[in-house]
Amino acid sequence: MGNARIEGVESRIEIIDADLRSLPLADGSVDVLVSNLVLHNIKGNEARERVVRELVRVLKPGGRIVLCDIGRTGEYLSVLQASGMEAERSGLYFWIYPPVRVVRGVKWSA
Repeated sequence: MGNARIEGVESRIEIIDADLRSLPLADGSVDVLVSNLVLHNIKGNEARERVVRELVRVLKPGGRIVLCDIGRTGEYLSVLQASGMEAERSGLYFWIYPPVRVVRGVKWSA
């Protein structure tokens, strides 16, 4: 939050510590979601898919999601696209350690 304070946007940011499988947020209530090197730690394909669907659930129409990870990004991309989102996956970024791929998506409808 230090950078947000410096930039004068701290009041516009909320950090929530919660179980990703069941977020305490209303449907369509979040503008932007960022996950950095988190989702690969969730055991099992179905559990990861459930989490990505939960992220889509809370995202507002017009909202954006960025999922940065060392693996499984093809899974994340498939779930976003199956949810009706416009989404793409980057090539590997080797200048980040560990090397990652980034999945970006936009939710156009509820």
